[in-house]
Amino acid sequence: MATITKRKERQWQAKIRRKGIETISKTFPTKVLAQQWARQIEVELDSVTI
Repeated sequence: MATITKRKERQWQAKIRRKGIETISKTFPTKVLAQQWARQIEVELDSVTI
């Protein structure tokens, strides 16, 4: 599951951690964009690992 954290005034960071995979993170201007990106990456990771 992704972790969404507020950074500076107008920045949100999405961070995805999975066992056996390097941490993936990216910064966005809105929380919604961070959540959408995180969901997309998690779906891709799930399709690869299954």
